[in-house]
Amino acid sequence: MLAGMVAPAHAAPKPSWKFQSQVKHGFFTSFATTGPTDVWTAGGVFSSEKTAPLRHWNGTKWTVLKTPRELYPQMIEGLVVKRADDIWISGFSVKNAALVAHWDGTKWTVRSWSGEVPVLGVVSKTDVWAVSDGVARHFDGRSWRAQRLALNPTAVFVAKSDDVWAVGSSGRRPAALHWDGRAWRKTTLHAPTSRRVQLNDVQGTAKSAWAYGDASSGADPFLLRWSGGKWRNVPLDRRIGALSDIEEDGSGGVYAVSNDLFHYRDGKWTKVRLPKLAGSPFKWLAWMDKITRVPGTRSFWTETEYLKNMAPAGTVLARYTP
Repeated sequence: MLAGMVAPAHAAPKPSWKFQSQVKHGFFTSFATTGPTDVWTAGGVFSSEKTAPLRHWNGTKWTVLKTPRELYPQMIEGLVVKRADDIWISGFSVKNAALVAHWDGTKWTVRSWSGEVPVLGVVSKTDVWAVSDGVARHFDGRSWRAQRLALNPTAVFVAKSDDVWAVGSSGRRPAALHWDGRAWRKTTLHAPTSRRVQLNDVQGTAKSAWAYGDASSGADPFLLRWSGGKWRNVPLDRRIGALSDIEEDGSGGVYAVSNDLFHYRDGKWTKVRLPKLAGSPFKWLAWMDKITRVPGTRSFWTETEYLKNMAPAGTVLARYTP
C-alpha cells in the first residue's frame, strides 16, 4: 500500500436469519445442538396427529430416534446430547413415574426414578448429574450417588467436572449452589422483589454466570449476573415480560427470550429484529421460546412457535448469526 493511503474500512457483518425446518402440529419441550448441522429436539403435539418425541435434524432432513418403550409418548422433559452415541433424556414413564434413560448409539438403558423428573447435566458418559426433590445424584459410569442439596432445584448447568451450577429456591427465596469438585457451595444472592420467587435457569462457569427467575406465576422476572464472586441484579428492559430462556453470547453478554429476543451487553439492552424467515411457509410467527448457542461458533439455534387461524400450529427451527 502506498504511503498516505488509508485502508478501506470493513463493515461489520449484518445479522442473519436462516430458516431451517418446521415441525407441524408440534412443539419442543427441549432441544440440544452439538454443531451447525446437528440438532436434537424433544417435544409433544398440539393435535391427535402421531408425532415422535425425539427427532434429529442433520441440516437437510429430520430422522426419528425410537425412544424406550417405558417412556410415555410425548413426555420427554430433559434432553442432553454430547454425541450421537451419548444422549440422555428424562421424562415420565407409562406408569406415570419419573425415569432417566441413556442412548449409547445402539440401545437405551433406562432407570426408574423416585419423585419428580430430574433436570440433567452431563460432562461425559461417566460424569452425569441429575437433580430433583432437593437431591443431586451423580453417575460415575457404574452407579449413582446421592447428595442432599440446600435448595429445591429447577436447573443444573455443567461447565466441567469441577464447575457445576444448580439453581432453584430455598423456602420463599431464590438459591444457587456451585459444585467445585468436592462439595456444593452456597452463594449469596438477593432477588429484586419481596415476593416468593425462584431461579429457573443458569448458565456459565465459576468465574462468570447468568441466571434468571420469577414468581411462580411468571410475574416479577429478574436476571442475575455472577462475577467477582457475587451475584448482582441486571435491570431488565421495560419491554421484557416473563422470560422463557437465556443464552450466553460468548462475548460477555447474554440473550434473553421473552416472546421476542433481546440482547444485553455492556449495560445496554437491544431488541433483536425477527424478520420473516425466508423459505418459511408460515408468515405469522407467534412467539420465540428457546435459544441455544452452536458450540464453537457465534451462531444460535432458535425455536419459534407459529399460529394458523389464531391457534398454535407448530414450530419453526431457525439459525441466527449476529
